[in-house]
Amino acid sequence: MERGPVEVLCLAFPLGVSPERMTDVLRRPVDQQAVRLIDLVFLLRDDDGVLEARDVEHEMFRIPELAGLTFDPHTLLSGEDLETFAVSLPPDQQAVVAVIEHAWARDVSRQLDDLGAELAFYARIPEADVTAAYAAERS
Repeated sequence: MERGPVEVLCLAFPLGVSPERMTDVLRRPVDQQAVRLIDLVFLLRDDDGVLEARDVEHEMFRIPELAGLTFDPHTLLSGEDLETFAVSLPPDQQAVVAVIEHAWARDVSRQLDDLGAELAFYARIPEADVTAAYAAERS
């Protein structure tokens, strides 16, 4: 199976946001087939503030709100990966860690390969920086 580019996202949320609400931010791009979920792990805090990793592969059948979420389960995140994310979270946050494939880019990747081309540079620019650049351009 051909794959598009794959990224790991650690989305941090304030305490009190449920796992269902955390995954809602991913549901639309998954449903529109722009991205494909490969691995999904919650880092949730218990009442004592201790983070617990909960792999969605094992939770989907116990969390009704996750039903229908298209998921191609593979365990790509290691315990070491999750520990790295966990120590970066302040005490008032929890997270969902998602491995996503940019499904929309499969054809682009194939065309680049066919031409012997490669991605020479990649940068992700935060939305706030883009907004500031547009504002500066207008002034």
